[in-house]
Amino acid sequence: MSKITRREYEKRYEVIGLTDYKLRDLTDILLIHGFDLTLLPGYEELTIEHKEIFEKTVIRFFNAHGLDTRKDLTPQCVHYVAEINYIKRDEDHDTLVGQVVYSLVKKQSDKYVHKKRIHKFTLEKSIPFKECQTYSKTYLRFELKGEWFHFTEAYEWYGVMEIRIIGTEEELSQAAELISSACDIAYKSRFYRCRNKNNAYRLYIKTKDNTSKEEKQLEGQMSFDEI
Repeated sequence: MSKITRREYEKRYEVIGLTDYKLRDLTDILLIHGFDLTLLPGYEELTIEHKEIFEKTVIRFFNAHGLDTRKDLTPQCVHYVAEINYIKRDEDHDTLVGQVVYSLVKKQSDKYVHKKRIHKFTLEKSIPFKECQTYSKTYLRFELKGEWFHFTEAYEWYGVMEIRIIGTEEELSQAAELISSACDIAYKSRFYRCRNKNNAYRLYIKTKDNTSKEEKQLEGQMSFDEI
């Protein structure tokens, strides 16, 4: 959607009778934002179940943002994905080497039968993926311009937080505790040494989804590099 003022954005709701400024369905998103989300890359590759989860969750997702933020949301794609993380384990530390994300594609049986790669990230070019152990998971992935989110079966969502901080291991631990407290995050961490630098660490923090009654453990990522 082209840049518009808040008042211009509010009028789009008012014209179709949404005086509470809350979207009801995908048609409202089309009328107000100009996005037909059923035409997003990956949508037709979803099963009926995951289409329903996406459609219900994306409405809640848009409505959860204030109007000033909501008017600038730019959907890019939606996929049911398999994410594979490659980790090199040593005695004193683990190294996150890279990550590959595959979009799972359904056929007429409405079951996922094959996959295609949509993202590949390499953090440690000196370590081949074939020398690593793998950790895999599947989830519904909604991508916006510049960010992405997990959509859950409870019609909720969470994203990945990445913050770069320079400091010693002790300083990074203290920073993580402060950030966890300020953001109301359940602080459970694990250090990864990055890019073969003696004092560079990558810290993963498990965060709690505050929109859910259940204590779901979600992934928040903080990256730390030495000077």
